Amino acid sequence: MLILWGDAPAVGLRGETPMKLELILDTCDHPHCPAVYLTDRGTAAVQGLAIHAAEGVVRAGPDDLLVELPVDFLRAALAKLEAAPE
Repeated sequence: MLILWGDAPAVGLRGETPMKLELILDTCDHPHCPAVYLTDRGTAAVQGLAIHAAEGVVRAGPDDLLVELPVDFLRAALAKLEAAPE
């Protein structure tokens, strides 16, 4: 996990090298909106509202965080990823 506070330097929580993120899609101009990023590790990172309580089967580990994203936003992000060159 990476912590960013304004213009403060990125700090890895466990001393790891912070990953580089490339913004793929967001929905507004302030930092509290859904967003999808590509990482320099060949993965994707998503930003959404944290889910603190849910019913149903959830298989999340101690380092996992569930976030909520609008389905239409997720579809738009997937379409953008599919159209991007590899």
